[in-house]
Amino acid sequence: MPQLDAIILAAGKGTRMNSDLPKVAHPVAGRPMIEWVIDAALDAGCQRIILIVGHGRERIQHIADSHPASNHILTAVQDEQLGTGHAVNAGRHLFTPAEGSVFVLCGDGPLIRPHTLRTLSERHHQTGASATLATAVLDDPTGYGRV
Repeated sequence: MPQLDAIILAAGKGTRMNSDLPKVAHPVAGRPMIEWVIDAALDAGCQRIILIVGHGRERIQHIADSHPASNHILTAVQDEQLGTGHAVNAGRHLFTPAEGSVFVLCGDGPLIRPHTLRTLSERHHQTGASATLATAVLDDPTGYGRV
């Protein structure tokens, strides 16, 4: 299996959280929510985790540095939050797509499971796709983004 890395988007302000704490640093089940995403990516086989930081970058860097797998975690700065593509581009210099595949994950998705990521990666490689997307079908998608 080719190398697998993950870019985790963690630059947002989390304005709707009504807090100065970066959204991904808010605790979920006693841990910053971004830790759940980092662990899922590592458990799915990711070799490197690239955190895209911006607002509250010192706090996110501290979380990364304190993680047991901190030697697998790199950070890149997105100074202006100009969307997902811009965020991924901010970390582009830290990976080489020719080396394998890269997940692009949201740091505020603590319920992502390693099994889901492994299945997505396997399907991606089986089909030879250039890009693979996981989404959900909901009876009422109000409040969610659209695919």
